[in-house]
Amino acid sequence: MNKTVIQVPAGIRYISEWENYKLLEFPHILDKRIPGCGFTEYCITNNQNVILASPRKILLENKEAQHPNEVLLIKNKLDNVLRIDKNLEKRDTMLIENEFTQAERAQIISDLQANIRSYIKGCQNMGIPAKLLVTYDSYRLVKDVLVKDGIFDSFYTVIDEFQSIFTDSRFKSDTELVFVNNLIGVNRVCYVSATPMLEKYLDMLKEFKDLPYYELDWEALDPLRIRRPSIKVRTTKSILTTAAKIIEEYKKGNFEKEIIQDNSPMGYHYIESREAVFYVNSVSNIINIICKAGLTADETNILCSCTPENEKKIWSRLKKRDGWKIGSVPLRNEERKMFTFCTRTVYLGADFYSDNARSFVLSDANVETLAVDITLDLPQIMGRQRLINNPWRNRAELYYKTLTNGNVILKDEFDAILKRKLNKSADLLQVKEDCSTTNGLIAYSEKLIDSIRLVNYKNDYVSVNKHTGCLPEPVLNNLVLVAEMRAYDIQQVDYKDRFSVFNAVYDMGLTEVNRVKVCNFIEVINNQTDYYHELKTLCDGSIDFCKEEMDIILDSLYFDNKKLIVESYKKLGPEGCKKYGYNYAKIKSAISVNEFNRESLKELIQTNFKIGDVVPKADMKVCLQAVYDKLKFNKKAKAKDIEQYFKIEEVQLSVKNKGRVWSYKLISKID
Repeated sequence: MNKTVIQVPAGIRYISEWENYKLLEFPHILDKRIPGCGFTEYCITNNQNVILASPRKILLENKEAQHPNEVLLIKNKLDNVLRIDKNLEKRDTMLIENEFTQAERAQIISDLQANIRSYIKGCQNMGIPAKLLVTYDSYRLVKDVLVKDGIFDSFYTVIDEFQSIFTDSRFKSDTELVFVNNLIGVNRVCYVSATPMLEKYLDMLKEFKDLPYYELDWEALDPLRIRRPSIKVRTTKSILTTAAKIIEEYKKGNFEKEIIQDNSPMGYHYIESREAVFYVNSVSNIINIICKAGLTADETNILCSCTPENEKKIWSRLKKRDGWKIGSVPLRNEERKMFTFCTRTVYLGADFYSDNARSFVLSDANVETLAVDITLDLPQIMGRQRLINNPWRNRAELYYKTLTNGNVILKDEFDAILKRKLNKSADLLQVKEDCSTTNGLIAYSEKLIDSIRLVNYKNDYVSVNKHTGCLPEPVLNNLVLVAEMRAYDIQQVDYKDRFSVFNAVYDMGLTEVNRVKVCNFIEVINNQTDYYHELKTLCDGSIDFCKEEMDIILDSLYFDNKKLIVESYKKLGPEGCKKYGYNYAKIKSAISVNEFNRESLKELIQTNFKIGDVVPKADMKVCLQAVYDKLKFNKKAKAKDIEQYFKIEEVQLSVKNKGRVWSYKLISKID
């Protein structure tokens, strides 16, 4: 690939501020490098005629809302509906084609054409450039109108978030194939993204491998211009439980705070995060989180594909609650809700204008469609919060489940699957060559179309090219092949284990953790010969690492079969391990007394006592001591110990022969 790096002049933060910048006159790929640099805004506000093509209607609606009466959003009822939130195991129902009669389809197209022509004529009369916003699905319709009117060559075509051409091919491959074919021969076209498909995949596709590739360099001439994002990477056993815990803290009012410097007498003030944005690529999971956390429609905004299926799912699952619906991205001055849930539909380009929202990414590698693409998706998510005065703007927390053994597919197995499907594809394409008549080719193509709708590339990569003006023709759909290869790399490589996730995040520049230092320390520990030296090295060296680095170190050691030292470190800490001389027998005994019995103790106490009980302090001490003795917990009970297990209220209780004595009233359990 022929790559050219363009250094952005110093002092420029947004493309529209770059006086000499202009769209190029030939097909090319533009790597913006960072989301939020204003490229889309530049395309909408510059003095050139532009067709802005986007993979998601919700993103175009967001841009239209920001520029009312300035742009024309093509609202095509004939667009295929992408069920982007559906599970891949049900790919046969991924694509819904709207049911219209031939006459109705003709009328819809006629009305759209008239609308486009009316808008362009209005722009010409006012002497202003035309700005057409269109989905990938409807690009062909717009192009046909402009070609017939002899004005297509006066427009620049900008393919926004073009990496979606590949990632979406697993869901709506025919649509993407038609779209790509309609771009062949278009000279003024720019394929743009802040996270373009990796070069190794682009080089596999004849439509892209020879295109000039331009990369914007924002740091060379202004090193302080870009503030690098930072992601905290954490494992979880359940993304559902993790989300519910985060929500609970918000609802309790336990907001994270940041200090902001100002010109007040104090010199600073605090800002609290009162909003949380969750990125999770499943409407079903969003609904499960809402139910588990007990959220209401008044405090929740659901952003996903606005399809009949998703609407039905939300309504049926939340039918006992009022006001639930698919929401919209709030504009700059609109009211925002405390909790926002976004599927991948909104990852790509929507603008959020919150001054206090935090971002939480939930990823489960064991469900193919729930694994967040660290290379393509995470940088997009980091670019969603637009306000510079949001202290959490460049930060996010990634909670993920790594691949379990039952979901591992070895590389040899995957390569064998690809080879089988490619061989099957070759056989099917050979049948095409044997078709001796046009009618025979059409009949064979129609048969293939029915097969594709039924199994959606489960057995091969053959598609039917329905490019305008051509006979339907069976072809090898390399877009689907590349999409499957990328999906394998995401699930089986990036999420293979905790260290793989760390490396993937590090390679994207999304963490400030020192990988060399971390890796070297892990190697030093692995080179020790026994439990004593492993644990001592871990404890002695921990002082040199931040919490995030220690989490990565402990996770990696755990999967390197160093579970004993990891457990010892986590349960007792460096000082506790040192106290017992790094001796395995003593530490095991200490962990047993201090950890196992504490859990049993909590369970027994919360079982023996009930919410609403009022117990005199003297009696509470006796009862607690009895529980301690039963579990052989070596501690002298105090009445106030109950505060570790219950929220309490001190009250006075009338006791026979003792009068009124101070007592504990048990209000609620402590988790």
